[in-house]
Amino acid sequence: ITKDVEVAMTPSYSSDGRKIVYSASTYSENLQQWENSNNQHIYEVNLENNEITKLTNSSVGWDFYPNYINDDSEFVFIRKDKENKFSLIKGNREGTEQVIIDNILHLDDSASINEYFWYYGHYDMKKVFHNMEITQ
Repeated sequence: ITKDVEVAMTPSYSSDGRKIVYSASTYSENLQQWENSNNQHIYEVNLENNEITKLTNSSVGWDFYPNYINDDSEFVFIRKDKENKFSLIKGNREGTEQVIIDNILHLDDSASINEYFWYYGHYDMKKVFHNMEITQ
């Protein structure tokens, strides 16, 4: 579903199964450099014609974990900013974004916290949301 030089993650199907929303960026051998590039954006592919549309264009965050909402007219996703703060954001195809929950999780430099949520370029958002429920 991506271009040859890109890596995709966290895909989600539309309710009718005709589109996939996903997160992608240019491939890098260095995982830390890849994550810190703030080059991870949300895309949508139309499976009927293979047309790919870029849905986010932030230069201050790393966007991932998208899911369709509201009859697939909007989507929510997670943005990790340069300070390792995670926020839940709602977006649409016109590029409008609204922060729903700011600072869901803030990772410090503790290896144990990072290892608990992060592996091979992927954050386990189920653990993040579970941790959020416990701490609130």
